[in-house]
Amino acid sequence: MFSRSNKIESLVGEDAKFNGDLVIKGTIRVDGNVSGNIDVDWLILGEKAFLEGDVKACGVVVAGKIRGNIEAKEIVSIKSKGHVKGNIRTAKLSVDEGAVLDGMMIMSGTDHSEIGRKDDSLKVVELKNDKNRADKIKNIKLGEIKFEEVKSL
Repeated sequence: MFSRSNKIESLVGEDAKFNGDLVIKGTIRVDGNVSGNIDVDWLILGEKAFLEGDVKACGVVVAGKIRGNIEAKEIVSIKSKGHVKGNIRTAKLSVDEGAVLDGMMIMSGTDHSEIGRKDDSLKVVELKNDKNRADKIKNIKLGEIKFEEVKSL
């Protein structure tokens, strides 16, 4: 995901407030407040950061709060104190225990032309920040529309 060879080229400091869109080649770390869209190779959102806007990137690490949609070619990682209110489209998603995801998840990089066949299954996971656990998992079998609810421990 993010290796030591990736260096942070741009920084929005903890006390900074930025209004407007950012288009950056490379990696940006945001620790302050940004109101606007971000188009970047890699975005690291620190624990005290708040972003209101959409993100397009190769990869995104969220430890702060985002109110907006995320589109990442490779991965989105939501850390334990991270909060995303918006939809996510990515190839890989990592959500730490305690993180909040309030929106729809679309896995990219898969062939959606076969969806709807009787043997396809879809797993819907409700993530809620209720004592750091997911409350319900529902398995839906397309074609037969069977619902199975499993309560977490």
